[in-house]
Amino acid sequence: MNKKIKKVLIITKQVALDYYKKEYKTKNPEKLKKILKEKRLNAKELLREHNTHYNTLEIVKRTLAKNKIKYKIATKSKLKPSDFKNIDLIMPVGGDGTFIEASDYIYDSRLIFGVNSDLKRSKGFFMCANSKNFKKLFKKFLQNKYKIQKFSRPEAMVYNEETCRFLAVNDIFVGKPKSTQMARYYIKTDNQSEYQQSSGIVISSKDGAKAWLMNIKGSKSFKNHEKELQFINREPKNMGKHYKLNQGFAKKITIKSDDYNMIVSIDGSEGPFLFDLNKGHKVIIRLSKNPLRVVKF
Repeated sequence: MNKKIKKVLIITKQVALDYYKKEYKTKNPEKLKKILKEKRLNAKELLREHNTHYNTLEIVKRTLAKNKIKYKIATKSKLKPSDFKNIDLIMPVGGDGTFIEASDYIYDSRLIFGVNSDLKRSKGFFMCANSKNFKKLFKKFLQNKYKIQKFSRPEAMVYNEETCRFLAVNDIFVGKPKSTQMARYYIKTDNQSEYQQSSGIVISSKDGAKAWLMNIKGSKSFKNHEKELQFINREPKNMGKHYKLNQGFAKKITIKSDDYNMIVSIDGSEGPFLFDLNKGHKVIIRLSKNPLRVVKF
């Protein structure tokens, strides 16, 4: 047995049916079914999603208990740094969104073991297990028969009213909260600088680029740039015709706001990892020395 694993943090998501139960203040199945029908929602699919997720969660809990491993459960929308105290293994149970939300709280070398709770709804790119194989794979994990995949991560130092450090899995966005708005800022890379106006900048490492960055026109392959970050200017003024830094690679990127109501968003966060970047504030982004350590088989 892996003696290092004494306590696991299970991070679960709120499925759609949980939301509707809370929204309409009822747990009565027939009443809820009637409400969903009136709202033209697929009650059958919502129930399937609910049962599939919680059945997977139950398998995880029973397996940990059987192996005499303590665990605590936290919901991803209510996560806080203290949840990770005295935890040996982080175990998101859900989809990639749950995994990413959990990862944004990991700043050290602790492992993350992802469990896809619904194969029909989630691709589970980061996940290594599901309800069908969790017992078998967790046994292998305890026997140290697993691999560690290291994901490179962008690291942001945000200098606003306070100084804060954060790590992303996929990308960091700096710009306006609405894509229809124009942000004004100074951007500085390793050896160039420029004043720009655009809806914002997307920054990613090679391992997170398949999310948002590679879906933006103008993005490029990371070949020969594995140890750098790629940045892309979204909707630049005048199509970016007069800008040198519309896209590129750099080891260090500094963005200083020349506007009000700009934001820094870590992995698309609209909650705990969303920060104001008002006029004069800046963010410095580098490739982190702390890759995310993901369990794989």
